[in-house]
Amino acid sequence: MSFSPKENIDSWQEYINQLENLNIFACIENKNVLEIGTAEGLFWELYNKYNPSSITGLDPDDRWSLKEDIKESDIIRESYETYLPKTGYDVIICFGLIYKLHSPIHLLELIARSRPEYIILEDIGFFSGTSYPIEQIYLTKIPKNNNGNLGDLFVNDEISCPYVTSLSTASTISVMKTMSYKLENVYELETENPAKLETRQFIFKREIIG
Repeated sequence: MSFSPKENIDSWQEYINQLENLNIFACIENKNVLEIGTAEGLFWELYNKYNPSSITGLDPDDRWSLKEDIKESDIIRESYETYLPKTGYDVIICFGLIYKLHSPIHLLELIARSRPEYIILEDIGFFSGTSYPIEQIYLTKIPKNNNGNLGDLFVNDEISCPYVTSLSTASTISVMKTMSYKLENVYELETENPAKLETRQFIFKREIIG
C-alpha cells in the first residue's frame, strides 16, 4: 500500500486524534516529562494541550527537522543507554521504539530505574490473522519497507541480526510489575497509517512500596 504525502499526513493525524480522544496523556499535566525517541517531535503539540511543567526529548539522531516551537535545546542528543537511568522526571513516554529493539526489556528496566511516577509505552499490536500465545516473549523478523529496515536502528552488515524481541501484552505487564509498576490502562488502536496499523498503548503507575 502506498500513500501520497497528503494521505500520509492524514493517517498520522488520525493516529494523533485517537490518542487525544482516549486522553492517554492526561497524567502529564503539571509534570516534568521525558520523551524517548523524539524524532521531529510529532506528539509535542498534543502533549502541550495537557500543560506539562516541562517536556524534554531524548534522541541521538539529529537528522530530523524539529516541529515548529521545538528548540534544539529541548532535545538531549544521547542514547537511552548512556542517559538512563535519570531521576527527576515525573513521566517517561516511549512510543515507536520498544518493538524495534533486540532487547526491549533492557530499555524498560532503565526507564523503571529512573523512578518516574508514570510510564507510557507504545508497542505494535498483533496483526489480524496471526496467533501468538498470550504469555510469550518471542522473536520477530524485522519486516522490510520502502525505507529499509524497521526503525533503521540496526547495522546492516554480514553479522547483523534480522530479529527483534517482541513482548506480548501479558509479558509487558508482567515485566513492569516485577519492577513495581502497575498497569493503569491499556488501549488497542487501528489506523490507516502503515507505521501504526495496529498498536497498543500502556499506562503504568509506580507502586509505592511501603
